[in-house]
Amino acid sequence: MNIFDANIDGGKVMFRGTVIGKATAEDDYLKLGIRPEHLARDNKAVLALALQIAEPLGANTLLHGRVAGSEQPVAVSLAGVHSIEAGQGSARFSVNASHIHLFDPATGVRL
Repeated sequence: MNIFDANIDGGKVMFRGTVIGKATAEDDYLKLGIRPEHLARDNKAVLALALQIAEPLGANTLLHGRVAGSEQPVAVSLAGVHSIEAGQGSARFSVNASHIHLFDPATGVRL
């Protein structure tokens, strides 16, 4: 599971400047989880990744990288065979809101 920081602003959950849902927590921020298989290539998405390694696994490829401009690690699972030159790939990814998991930052309990 990829874990990111998200904040709450005006009763809305915000991730990288985009509203992704209503806040049910009273904290200022929470943790957001996205499984690698739920990230989809989307050139217009806000989540930009610097891809580092492509790991072919047969029916799918596991891409490893970092959120662009940070050290935040991310894994993406894409159907089919994909390749990248080490340290040379970049792409944008989106996720369907129904596949986003929210967690309490203090306890780790799913909200």
